[in-house]
Amino acid sequence: MSYNPISSFTSAPPSAGEVCTLQNSFQPGFVAKGDYVIGGIFPLHYNQEMPDLNCTYRPPPVKCNGFDPRAFRWAQTMRLAVEEINQNSELLPNKTLGYKIFDSCAYPLTGQRAALAVLNGLSEDKSLMCSGASPLLAVIGESGSAQSIVVSRILQPFRIPMISYFSSCACLSDRRKYPTFFRVIPNDDYQVKAIAQLLVRFNWTWVGLVRGDHEYGRFAVQGLLRELQGTKVCVAYQEMIPLLYNQQRALEIMQVMRTSAAKVVVVFSAEGEMTPFLRDYMMQNITGIQWVASEAWVTASVFAGSEYYPYMGGTIGFGIRKGHISRLSHYLQTVNPQVYPNNSLVMELWEALYGCSPSLSTGSQLPPCSGQESLLEQHSAYMNTSSPRVAYNVYKAVYAIAHSLHNLLHCQHGSGPFQNNLCAQSNNIHPWQLQYYLQEVTFNIAGEQVNFDLKGDSIPYYDILNWQRGTGGNIEFVNVGLFDGTKPAGEELVIQEDRIIWAGHQSEVPVSVCSTRCLPGSRKAVRRGEPVCCFDCVPCDSGKISNQTNSVECTFCPEDFWSNEDRTACIPKKVEFLAYDSLGIALTVISVVGACLTIAVFAVFFYHRNTAIVRVNNSELSFFILFALTLCFLCTLVFIGEPTSWSCMLRHTAFSITFSLCLSCILGKTLVVLAAFTATRPGDNIMKWLGPKQQRVIIFSCTLVQVVICTAWLIDAPPFPSRNTQYERSKIILECSVGSSLAFWCVLGYIGLQACLCFILAFLARKLPGNFNEAKFITFSMLIFCAVWLAFIPAYISSPGNYADAVESFAILASSSGLLFCLFSPKCYIILLKPEKNTKQHLMGLLLEGHGGYCRSMGLNDRELKFARTVIFTVEEINRDTKLLPSVSLGYRLYDGCGSENLIRAAVEAVNGEESKSCSGQIQALLGHSSSGVSEDINIILSPLSIPQGAMGFALPQASIPGLGEFLLSLKPSDEPQSAVIKAIWEKFFDCSFSPSNTSAMCTGTEDLRTVSSDYTDVTHFRAENNVYKAVYLVAYALHALLQCKNGSNPTTGKSCVNKNEVQPKLVLEHIKYVNFTTQNGAKVFFDENGDSVAQYDLVNWQMKEDGSVEIVNIGQYDTSFPEGKKFKLRDNTKIVWGGGSDKVPRSVCREPCPPGTRKAINKFKPVCCFDCFECPEGTISNKTNSPDCLICPPEFWPNEKKDQCLPKPSEYLSYKEIMGALLTGFGCVGVFLSLLTSIIFLTHKETPIVKANNSELSFLLLFSLKLCFLCSLTFIGRPSEWSCMLRHTAFGITFVLCISCVLGKTIVVLMAFRATLPGSNVMKWFGPTQQRLSVLTFTLVQVVICILWLTINPPFPKMNMKYYKEKIILECALGSAVGFWAVLSYIGLLALLCFILAFLARKLPDSFNEAKLITFSMLIFCAVWITFIPAYVSSPGKFTVAVEIFAILASSFGLLVCIFFPKCYIIIFRPERNSKRHLMGKIPPRTL
Repeated sequence: MSYNPISSFTSAPPSAGEVCTLQNSFQPGFVAKGDYVIGGIFPLHYNQEMPDLNCTYRPPPVKCNGFDPRAFRWAQTMRLAVEEINQNSELLPNKTLGYKIFDSCAYPLTGQRAALAVLNGLSEDKSLMCSGASPLLAVIGESGSAQSIVVSRILQPFRIPMISYFSSCACLSDRRKYPTFFRVIPNDDYQVKAIAQLLVRFNWTWVGLVRGDHEYGRFAVQGLLRELQGTKVCVAYQEMIPLLYNQQRALEIMQVMRTSAAKVVVVFSAEGEMTPFLRDYMMQNITGIQWVASEAWVTASVFAGSEYYPYMGGTIGFGIRKGHISRLSHYLQTVNPQVYPNNSLVMELWEALYGCSPSLSTGSQLPPCSGQESLLEQHSAYMNTSSPRVAYNVYKAVYAIAHSLHNLLHCQHGSGPFQNNLCAQSNNIHPWQLQYYLQEVTFNIAGEQVNFDLKGDSIPYYDILNWQRGTGGNIEFVNVGLFDGTKPAGEELVIQEDRIIWAGHQSEVPVSVCSTRCLPGSRKAVRRGEPVCCFDCVPCDSGKISNQTNSVECTFCPEDFWSNEDRTACIPKKVEFLAYDSLGIALTVISVVGACLTIAVFAVFFYHRNTAIVRVNNSELSFFILFALTLCFLCTLVFIGEPTSWSCMLRHTAFSITFSLCLSCILGKTLVVLAAFTATRPGDNIMKWLGPKQQRVIIFSCTLVQVVICTAWLIDAPPFPSRNTQYERSKIILECSVGSSLAFWCVLGYIGLQACLCFILAFLARKLPGNFNEAKFITFSMLIFCAVWLAFIPAYISSPGNYADAVESFAILASSSGLLFCLFSPKCYIILLKPEKNTKQHLMGLLLEGHGGYCRSMGLNDRELKFARTVIFTVEEINRDTKLLPSVSLGYRLYDGCGSENLIRAAVEAVNGEESKSCSGQIQALLGHSSSGVSEDINIILSPLSIPQGAMGFALPQASIPGLGEFLLSLKPSDEPQSAVIKAIWEKFFDCSFSPSNTSAMCTGTEDLRTVSSDYTDVTHFRAENNVYKAVYLVAYALHALLQCKNGSNPTTGKSCVNKNEVQPKLVLEHIKYVNFTTQNGAKVFFDENGDSVAQYDLVNWQMKEDGSVEIVNIGQYDTSFPEGKKFKLRDNTKIVWGGGSDKVPRSVCREPCPPGTRKAINKFKPVCCFDCFECPEGTISNKTNSPDCLICPPEFWPNEKKDQCLPKPSEYLSYKEIMGALLTGFGCVGVFLSLLTSIIFLTHKETPIVKANNSELSFLLLFSLKLCFLCSLTFIGRPSEWSCMLRHTAFGITFVLCISCVLGKTIVVLMAFRATLPGSNVMKWFGPTQQRLSVLTFTLVQVVICILWLTINPPFPKMNMKYYKEKIILECALGSAVGFWAVLSYIGLLALLCFILAFLARKLPDSFNEAKLITFSMLIFCAVWITFIPAYVSSPGKFTVAVEIFAILASSFGLLVCIFFPKCYIIIFRPERNSKRHLMGKIPPRTL
C-alpha cells in the first residue's frame, strides 16, 4: 500500500494574496463522525521502504509493506468500543464519539505523519485552520515506544492527551517530557524487574540481550541492567536489531547467539522487527535457545504457526493482562470486502488471510476471490479473541476517554475544577480539560479497576506465558504464572514450574551459565576483564581445601592436616617413619640375621675357646668384639618404628657406644699384634705394657670417651622426636632430631678417628710374619668400614625422611657385616672346615717358614587477703546493724582459691610480653581488665617501669567504705593466731619470721601495717573491695527479705513463711533476684531480668606526674542506668593525655590497605572496612593495592619475596661455579693428573721388571681408561643438554667397563701365570697378548651394544623438574629408559664381582708382589662404593643425585688407581733395589731371628 506525502513544497513561496491550499492528503484507514472525535494510530503494517531522497526529482511516497492482521484487530477493537459507547444510554447519553484511525507502519517517521494527519479533523481539506477548540480530544496510540515518543511530542504543544495501549518504555513516565501521555500497559520498570526476578529464580547467570533500535529497547535494557546489579546474573552480549531491517546485521547477531555460551536470550523488541528476524533465524536452523520475551511480542499471533515451534517452543515471557470482550469475535467477522469495498486495508486483510485478491482492479498478482469467505479460527493472527491482551488495552483506553468525557460533561456548575470553579463548555471542550479528568478517572470494566497514577501509568500486572505445542501442532500461549507489582517485595512473582515446557520440548530447566559451578575442591578465580559470572575453577593448592560449591577461597588445612585427593576435606597428614614395612622388615631381617650369625660365631669360638687359633687371636678381645657386634646389629632395630623420646636418645647413643666399644677392641687387638711382632726383637719388653689388664684399660678408656660425649650430648641437647613438615608438606615425617648437630658429628668423628687409627696401625702391621696374619684382616675390615662411612655422609645429608634412618641403618649393618666377615669368617672357616690347621704347630711352623715374607604455691597474694578481710569487715558491720537481720547473725568461711595469677607477672607481661625481657616497649592503650581496680593495682608496678603516659581504660567506680581502711590496717597476727596465711603475709610484709631463723629477724606481731606499701595497705579508695562489700550486703538483704512474714506469707514471693532454721540456698537465690537496696556509701544494688546489675565504670587516664610516677586521673564515667545517649560522659575541663604524652587523639583504622603481594578478603561477619589482608599463597602474586585475588604465576615462573611480580624460576643444576661442582671438578682433574703421572712413570720405567711383570700393555690400557673415568665425571657438571645427557651415562658405562675389563684381564693373567708354573701346564698359550686384547675388546663391546640400544630406543634427555621444588627448576637428565641405566650399572657390577672372585682365588699365590691381593683390595673398595651408591642415588634430590654419582665415579676410580698402581710406583721411585727380577721371584735369602 502506498501513500502520498503530507505536503509538497515549491521553489517559490506563495504571495500574500494567494490562498493556502492542501496540495496532498493522507487519508485515514477508518473514519466515523461524532460529537467528539478521538484519534487512533496503529501499526497496520510492520515494514516500510524509504524513498530515495537525492533531491533531483520529486521523491516517491513512503511504501508500507507487511500487513499485520493482529494490529488490524486492535483497530477494529477501537471501532467496536466506540460503537458500544455510542449505544450505551448511561455513558455519554445523547452524545456520540467519532474516530479517525491511521496507519503508523511501525516506524517513527510514518507515525509522525499519522500524528499530523489526525490533528486535522475529520477531513483535511475541509478543516478550519486554527479556529476554536481542537477538533480532536484525545489519541489512542501508539504501539511502539519510539513511535509514541514522536507522537506525544507532536501532540504536546496542542495539549492533546494520548493513551498508549502498547508502549511500555519507562522513559515515557517522565512528566516533564511527556506531560500528556497516559498508558493502560504497565511501565517497563516493572517488566524488567519481573524479568530480573525470573532470571534469578532459575539461576540463569549468563544471558544474552537483544533489543530493537528504539527507545523502548534502549530503556528496557538499561532498566534490566540496573535491576541485575547486585545479583549473580551477568550479560554475555547486547545486540540490536536495526529499525530498518538489515539481513546482514541480523545474521551477525545470530552468529553471536550461536557461538555464545549463553543459552537464554532476553528480547526487548516489537513484533514488526521480530518477524523478519525470526524468519532468518529459522533459516539458519539455530536451536537450543531459551527465549525470554517481552510483552511487545510474547502474544504475537503471527508466531503461533507450527513452523515456529521447533525453534521458538518453550519461550517464556511476560504478557499484558488478558481480558474479555464479548462482542469482539462477532464484530471482527462483520469486516469483509463486501461491507467495505473501497477500503484498501480490508482488501489487504483478505490477501493476508486467504492469499487471494477480492478486487480485480488492484492489479494484484494473487488469484481472485469473492470476498465473502468466512473468517475461521485458524486465522489466529486476526481471529484470536479467546484471550485478548493488547486489544483489551485498546478497549480500556477508549472507555477511559469515554468515562473521562462523561465526568467532564456532568460537571456541576460552580464546583468545576478549572479557574473560578468553572466547568468545561460541552460545545467547546479543550483537550487539556479532558486530560484533567483522565488523570482523575477511575472505573471498572469486566471486574477490573482502571485508573492512572501521577505519571500516567496503570496498575503493574503481567501474565507469565509459555509457548507450548497445541493439539494442531501450532503454538499456544499457556499461562504459567503471574507478576503483581502491587504485592510486597519478594512476593510479586508466582510461577507454576511444573506446567512449563522449556526449549527443545524439555521438562527440565535449561542451564545458562558462563562457567559451570566450581565443585568442592576448587575455587572461583574471576577472569580479568570479564564479568564476575565468568570464572575459572582453579583446583585448590596442595594443603588447601574448599568444601562448598563456588567457594571463593581455599582454606589452609591445620598444620597436622593435609588436603585429600579431591581437596574437599582436611585429613590427618600421612605420618611417615621407618616402619616395619618392606624396607623396615628387610633391615630388621638383616639385623636379626647379623645378630644370629654373630651369636653363632660367638658359640663357635666359645666352644673352641681352647683351640690354637682362638687362643692365638686373643680370645678375650674376640669375645668382646663379638659382643659389641651383636649390639651393633641389634641397635639398628632402634632406628625402626615410630620415634619416641627414649628411642631417639637411645638410637644414636647406643649406636655410637657399641661401635666405639667394637673399634676399641679392634684397636686393642691391633696394638697387641703390633706389639707381639715388636716383642720378638731382642731386648724388647713391650708386651708387659699390653697385658690383659692394660688391654681392658684401653678398651674401657676409649669407650669411656664416647660415653662422656654421649652423656654431655644427652644433658645439653638430647635427640628428640620431631614432626618434620617442611621437607614434604603433604606428610609428617616423624624423625629424630639430633638436638645438637655438633654432638652428633663429634660422635661420628670419634668413631672415624678410632677407625682411622685402627687402619693405620693395621696397615703398619700388614707384613708381620704369620700364616694367619690378624693385621691383614683388620686392614680389610677397616677399609670397608671407612668406605661405608665415607659414602654414608653425603647419602645421609641428602636423604629425606625415613630414608635418612634407612641409610644410617644400612651403614651400621654394612660396616658391622664387614667387620664380622673380615675378622671372623677366616677363623670360622679353619675351625669348622679345616680343623687340621687349627694347631699350634701349624700356626707356629708356618710362622717360621714364612718369616721371609596442681595446686602449688605461687606466692601469697595480699590483694586477695584484702578482699577476704573486706568480707569479714562487712559481715561484722551487718551483725552490728539492729535493723538488718536483727535476730540473725552472719558467719563466714574463707577458703584459699589457690590458682589466681600473679599480678606482677600479668602487669610485666602486658608491658613487655615476658618477664625475662627488658623493661622496654611502648603501649598506646590498655582496655579492660578482669580486675575492677586495674589502675590502682598496677600503678605501683608500672611506675618504676617508666611506662609512657596516655594509657586509658575502664575501671570499676571508686567508692568509699567508712571504717574499712582502719579495719584493714588494724590487723594483727594475735587476732587470729591459728591463721597461717596472716603469719605468712606478716613475714612477707616485714621480712621477719615467727620461728627462729638465721636469715630473718623475729616477728613481734606488733609491727605497724601503715609503714608497709602494698595492695593490702592501700586504703585511699576502694573499687573491687566495694563489689565484695555489696555482695555480702546482697546476701544479707536477701536473707532479710526471706525471713519477712506478713499475714502468714512472704511479702516478696507470696509463699509461706520460713524461719531461720528452714533457710535453704535455693530460697536465698530466689530472693536475691528481687533485692533492691542502697548501701551506706550510696551505691544502689539491684538486678535486671537477666540477673545483671547496673554496669558502672570510671574512665581513667594514666598521666605522668612531676616525680615520674603515674597518676590515675578519672576523666569520665559510663553508667547503663542513664538514658540512651547519656550513658557515657566525659568530665568537663579535664585534660586527657593520649599515648606518648600527645594531646592529639590517635588515629585508629580497622585495616590498612592491603599492599601488593597480598589480597583483600572481605569478612562477611565484619564491616567492609574490616577486611583481612592475606599473603598470596605460594606461586601466586598480586601487583595492585587491595587486590581481591592473587594471580597464579605461569609454570616456569615464581613470585619474588614480596609476591608482587612473577620472576623466572631459578634453574638449579650442578654447576662449575658452586663449591660442590668446583670441588668435584678439582678431584676429577687431580685424578687425571695422577693417572697421567703414573703413566709417565710406567712409560719411563717400562723395561724394569716390576712394570714388565705386571703386564705393561694392560697396565697402560688400564691407566688410559682411568683417565677417561676421571674425565667422564666432568660431563656430569654443567647445564644438562641433549648431548651431555647422552654422553654422561654412556661414557661412564663404557669407560668403566673398559677399565674393569683390563683389571679382569690382569687378574686372569695372574691366575694363569700361577697355573703355568705347575709341571706340564701349558695354559698361558690360551691367554697370550692377543687373547688378552680380544677379551678386553669383547667385554667392552657388550657395554657398547647396551649403550647403543639405550640411545636408540629411549636415550637420556634434559628435563626441567618442577615437581620436587615448587620455587625452582631442577635441570636434570632424565634416564629415558630406566632399564637401560640399570643394565649398564648391572653389567659393570657383574664384571667387578667376577674380578673380585678371581682375585680372591689368586690371593695366596707365592710371590713377593702379589698382584691379586691388590686387585682384591681395589674391587672390594669398588663394590663397597657402588653398593652404597644405590640407596644414596635413589634417595637424593636434584643436583645431589648428580653429585652422588660423581662421588661414586671418583671414589671407585681413585680406589683402583691407589690400590693397583701406587704400591708399584712406591717401589719404582723409593725402593728401586726391589725393582729386580730376583726380588720379585722371591729368591732373596730369608732373614734369621
